[in-house]
Amino acid sequence: NSKINLNKTKIYGFGKWNGKIQWPISGLKVEIDHFHSLGIAFSCDYDLALKLQWKSICDKIKTRINIMSSRYLNIFQKAVLINVIISSKIWFTAHVYPLPMKYTIIINTEIFKYIWNRYKCNPIKREVLNKGKNQGGIGLLNIFFKAKSIFVNTLIKIFLKSDTNSLMNHYMASKINYLFNFRGLPNRISNRNAPYYTYAIDNIKQCKVHKDFPNFTSKVIYEMILPDITPNVQIKYPNLDWGNVWKTVNFKYLNIHDRPVIYKYTHRILPTNKRLFTIKIRNNPLCDHCQIEDTILHKFHECQKIQNCLNWVRKLIVYLCGIYVNNLETLLTLDLPKVNKKVKNTLCIIICSHISCTWYNRNNIDILENILKAKIIRDQKLNMNLLKDQAKDIFTSNYCNTNIEFICTL
Repeated sequence: NSKINLNKTKIYGFGKWNGKIQWPISGLKVEIDHFHSLGIAFSCDYDLALKLQWKSICDKIKTRINIMSSRYLNIFQKAVLINVIISSKIWFTAHVYPLPMKYTIIINTEIFKYIWNRYKCNPIKREVLNKGKNQGGIGLLNIFFKAKSIFVNTLIKIFLKSDTNSLMNHYMASKINYLFNFRGLPNRISNRNAPYYTYAIDNIKQCKVHKDFPNFTSKVIYEMILPDITPNVQIKYPNLDWGNVWKTVNFKYLNIHDRPVIYKYTHRILPTNKRLFTIKIRNNPLCDHCQIEDTILHKFHECQKIQNCLNWVRKLIVYLCGIYVNNLETLLTLDLPKVNKKVKNTLCIIICSHISCTWYNRNNIDILENILKAKIIRDQKLNMNLLKDQAKDIFTSNYCNTNIEFICTL
């Protein structure tokens, strides 16, 4: 006694019924080119279905990014928002349709414009940003390879559960049955390539080497197929312990406003006068104070205007860490010495505070020392309020001293 609700029901013809207008049940809304079900576009024209589905997602992503752009966030916070809010619009569809390169480019253009504040250039390779934080990246998901890993994982699961004479087996059995140790083939197989299925075959073969194949997640597939790109700065300075450097950069008790500066500093992309000259924004690469080439090393270590501040930093390191430092150049690489954990954590706070404070106040360099003292005290009080009794297990006893204002007299 069931009854069709004509207001909620649509009909679409596949195969020989494609394009059919007249149906036995009158009053049904007839879809000719395509229809949508559960947020997915379907059509007899595969290219049309891809276009409708992914164009709609591109438009939604662009709108969402425009809304989010009104808020100030650092590069790490933006990466989290993209992974959680923006990219989530892609993953549901990726279970059904592969993400074409054409739409990958459109989405990536919007994402990286958002990451770099609408700048057209990418100071750091996109593939490097896709790496984990402990490898010099920001953990930003690569939408193309993540979507591909989801699609491949879905096809593997469906193939394992599908009937021998299913459409999937018809197209794929002759190509991948041996990977799953399946013997025999369906009664009817195709030697022709169907674009929908062949998109994933090479990656399924690539995953065969994994010990848990085929019972693994899309996360494992993503890690296997994601290209491994070395950051340019690691190639340029191969003698540094980069595992140690990235660990320092991502120390979780760094001030949130220091993090983006430290990250760009480590990748050597801060816009010093030399860099601005290289990209033809300045007429010369010289320091405004010393008339010497304004490199990263010069701005944070060699400039005559910051020498008094550096002398105070050396005294601060002695007082808070118990380490005597004649030359800060090594510490400024952020490849910190392998010392006691508390000493190393405190040293990380001091060096990173100097870097960020020098950068943010590069136009107020005459009062840099006073600004840095105030910043060290402010950050110490914030860490003490957050950590309470746990602070003594993370930082040195002198750093945890409630009378931290004493450092101003050093």
